[in-house]
Amino acid sequence: MKTSKKISKINSKNKILLIFASLAFIVFASSILFHVTPLKLITDISDFAVHHYFISGFIAIVLFAICVKQYFFNTDIVNELRSEKKLRHDLKIKKRKLRVQNFRNNLNLKLEVLKRKIYTKNNISVSK
Repeated sequence: MKTSKKISKINSKNKILLIFASLAFIVFASSILFHVTPLKLITDISDFAVHHYFISGFIAIVLFAICVKQYFFNTDIVNELRSEKKLRHDLKIKKRKLRVQNFRNNLNLKLEVLKRKIYTKNNISVSK
């Protein structure tokens, strides 16, 4: 698989991870908000479902931590793939420059040989 396809595949996974992390953070923030807010209605709701808010908040913060950890891991993989791609591209350019330089050197050698032949023929004709 090409590096670009790998990078785009990982980036799409990162988008999904960010969505899950955002939702988990919203659930965690709302569970804390329902415990801390002093309004009567929210207090009645929280008295009924205190353990539900705690459990959902705990699960959400764990899910958030896992998603963020995986996101940063995927980002590191993307950076490695990009540097690998850059190294391959630089190597390709270096090989191309080397081929061009070898071609020029061979061309210059052939031109020198032709010049010598022409020069020697001119010298012979002049001396006769």
